[in-house]
Amino acid sequence: MKKIIISNIIIATMLSSFLLQAKESDTGVRFSGLVSLEGRYNRGFDEVNTSDIAVDELGFAFEAKVNKWATGLISFLYEEGATDFEVDEAKITLGNTELSPLYLSLGQMYLPFGNYESHMVSDPLTLEIGEAREQAVLLGAEMGGVYATVYGFNGSTQDSAAEDLIDKYGFNVGFAQETDQYNFDVGVGFINDISDSDGLTDALGATSLLAYEEVNGLAAYLLLKVGPVSFIGEYITALDQFKSSH
Repeated sequence: MKKIIISNIIIATMLSSFLLQAKESDTGVRFSGLVSLEGRYNRGFDEVNTSDIAVDELGFAFEAKVNKWATGLISFLYEEGATDFEVDEAKITLGNTELSPLYLSLGQMYLPFGNYESHMVSDPLTLEIGEAREQAVLLGAEMGGVYATVYGFNGSTQDSAAEDLIDKYGFNVGFAQETDQYNFDVGVGFINDISDSDGLTDALGATSLLAYEEVNGLAAYLLLKVGPVSFIGEYITALDQFKSSH
């Protein structure tokens, strides 16, 4: 079947972000959401044509600011054919980078391995390979445009109950700057087992990946915007071949 996607339109900020209870320094709750619609037209080799309108993506999030040192985030996501409606992120962050460079996050989050900003209709291959959502603990710092994070988690590819440990880890360092003329963000990340990424786990299965040794992963990215022109460069790789652990 030959498939032609006519359009993918984010109806965009279904409900635009807003903060309740006024001042930035006060406690409050922020709610945001989006709806992405997709128009499809399919022409088959048998000359049978079909068309449809689909809700391709639906998401919304609540961010609660308990005080100037603690915030909580919970978000929900639905993606047609890929993700049932579910909790996407649920985490607590302790810290305030406007007052101190250090912060600590705990909960379900997307690991800072790679930067998958995109203007394409479909997800880039780098995201499909490298993106990882885990229940993790993350320590980060930001100062003068320089940022760094280190994190640990209990991955999906554990060999047995005896080895069911928080033994997966990674880090990310980068530098970002924004001016009236240009914006840029450049960084590099490392993860000690790239097979724990969502794409590889879904494609091969966590049980199948148990037969392989851990494989380190490397990510690098450059995002540059000058006026109306944007450039996005991403690189994801495994640092070794997948080898049998037996």
